[in-house]
Amino acid sequence: MATVVCPTCGAPRHAPCRSLLDRPLGVLHRGRIADYLALRCGPLPAGAHPHGAMRSAFGSPPAQPWRLPLADLSDLLAVSFPALVMVATAQACGAGDDGLDRLLFAPDRLPQSVDALLYALHDRQLRQEARILAGRRDPIADELGRQHHALRERLDAAQAMLKNLYTDELTAAGILPFPRPSHDTRHIARAWLGRYLQQEKEALVHAAARRLGVPCSASRPIRNVRDKVAKCLDNRWILAPRTAPVEAVLALDDQAFARLVREDAAVEHPRQDTLGHPLLVNRWRDQLTTVLCPLAAGVRSAPAELTPLTRGELRASGAEVGRLTARRRHLAALVRRREESTRLITELNHVMLLAERGDPSHRLIKEAGDTAFRELERRHPDIFRHIHARLARHADGRGLLRLSPPQRSALRREVFAELDERFGSLRGAP
Repeated sequence: MATVVCPTCGAPRHAPCRSLLDRPLGVLHRGRIADYLALRCGPLPAGAHPHGAMRSAFGSPPAQPWRLPLADLSDLLAVSFPALVMVATAQACGAGDDGLDRLLFAPDRLPQSVDALLYALHDRQLRQEARILAGRRDPIADELGRQHHALRERLDAAQAMLKNLYTDELTAAGILPFPRPSHDTRHIARAWLGRYLQQEKEALVHAAARRLGVPCSASRPIRNVRDKVAKCLDNRWILAPRTAPVEAVLALDDQAFARLVREDAAVEHPRQDTLGHPLLVNRWRDQLTTVLCPLAAGVRSAPAELTPLTRGELRASGAEVGRLTARRRHLAALVRRREESTRLITELNHVMLLAERGDPSHRLIKEAGDTAFRELERRHPDIFRHIHARLARHADGRGLLRLSPPQRSALRREVFAELDERFGSLRGAP
């Protein structure tokens, strides 16, 4: 499968796929696997399921794939999401050994295993609900419930493992624990002064950074997530090529993008890897949230997860059972995609933080920021004194602010409104 160029990270033929931090991965990106399958199996006819072509090219997977030698199983899991679901379910229910655990929950494969466990969890929940709705509370329904419980425990453990991986890496890099927010009224007054005179502060930071030799691309201001992603890409702090398919999706209007998101959620393979690109993943997550909210209400669920039906809701006529189950299965697919987009956003924020902190410009930009804040205070002593005086009313004897975050935000809005009346003409000045 590595004989084709990866459309996701741009890895050349026979080279491993690369992470956003340009580190070699132990697994291949899905887009590369899909391209290889298309090359090996040929284009699929309209309506054909990709796993049918895979079976004809590679043979049918065994009924118990977790019993394969680990090297063969690793190859199978790379091309078959159903096999990954089967193996992850078997492992959650007690099959396999330590070697299988290491294969499924190695850092490179862990996100895929989380995705497979969530799919299996939803599948057991929906199948059990369908049997109970049809009046069949039998040993099969009970077994589905037991599997659901085992999958929930394994999924929770896998998600905790993923969180711990990020925490350990940030701690090793000296980023965690984050410094506590300052309660010193002078520090807060200086920060609010910079926020009130944002354009002037940004110009001062940029000028100070230039004097320290920081490239313009590294010192430009960040006002939103897209700015931050673009800054990391432009400085090559993260690896995510803007390929032709990515550019095509970036150019879609809201209606076409919403249609692409729905089409992606309708099938498990192949998926639209372009939606996970750093410049698109937040838009993908937001679109899924927009779709989920109205849909969830009609299938007796919360938008963020597939809420189990209550005993009172587990009653329906035969025709209604099929319709309700189909709608809830569609909701489950959208929930899984939203969970995937959220994981990708978490990973993106994680690697951007590591990359930015690891660049030599980070220390210089912090130095430039300190210089800019001191200059702002020198230029605008009246504004600084007004802000500090208003903060001092809510400080203790040591000059520490004693307000909750919502109270602090409300006070900042009041202070800025007062400043607008006296100094509003300065806000837009560079």
